[in-house]
Amino acid sequence: MDLLTQEAAKADIIVNNANNDDLPSVEALFKGQKSRNDPNAVFIQTSGTGELTYNRKTEIPHDDEDIARYQAIPPDAPHANVDHWIWKNTDGLRVAVIDPCTIYGIGTGPVNKLSIQVPIVVRASISRGSAGWIGPRDDIVWGSVHILDLVDLYLLVLDGLEKGTIDHGKAGGLYFGITEDFKWFDLAHALSKALNKLGLIKNEKVSAFEDEYVDKFFFGAKVAEHVWGSDSKGVANRSKRIGWKPSRPTLFETLESEVQFMRDNGKL
Repeated sequence: MDLLTQEAAKADIIVNNANNDDLPSVEALFKGQKSRNDPNAVFIQTSGTGELTYNRKTEIPHDDEDIARYQAIPPDAPHANVDHWIWKNTDGLRVAVIDPCTIYGIGTGPVNKLSIQVPIVVRASISRGSAGWIGPRDDIVWGSVHILDLVDLYLLVLDGLEKGTIDHGKAGGLYFGITEDFKWFDLAHALSKALNKLGLIKNEKVSAFEDEYVDKFFFGAKVAEHVWGSDSKGVANRSKRIGWKPSRPTLFETLESEVQFMRDNGKL
């Protein structure tokens, strides 16, 4: 942690994409950056809309403009302990928290080009021989965002923080990366067709994953319940207010090409 503090002291901009659940590393980065005594220094924390799954079933979506409601999420929700600490310690920096949802599409970076949630469902479905979802509910809703649209949001937030022209800190530094909602149940049906078309499974049957697949692919029932088995509903009104205009194809439009990429690059 000392090394993080030392390096953060040299940085007027920090974008933390490393681990959204590791509080000691965030504390170390804040300590170092605050030692600069530069009120214009920028810190962007990557959190995630998994935090919105605390209620399991959500009737009214969270709005990134309603930061008070977000900050009232229980601290034992995913990522919430880190975010709660950040909100209490934003003085002296320009801080924003960006919450991506289910990320899809093929990234353009030099190393990892895939996200987590959809590829895991793909791998589990191929191993099982039929597509599925995390049950028992078949009406679970999440938001989705194309990786390139999400990059656009990061650039907008970074530019706005540097210029001091957008909301930041405890009073307004929350930005959702959400475009369209989808149901994991519907994704399973679309995936069954894509996998069958590509010859990766031999049917288009769809059903809830059994416990053995939940344990093997989804990190066990507790994680699966939050990440795939509970509602994560939000609207990105603040993000769009600063000029974010997501325009890439939808999750369902890119699903087959993402599976093809996984197959062709040994990611299955």
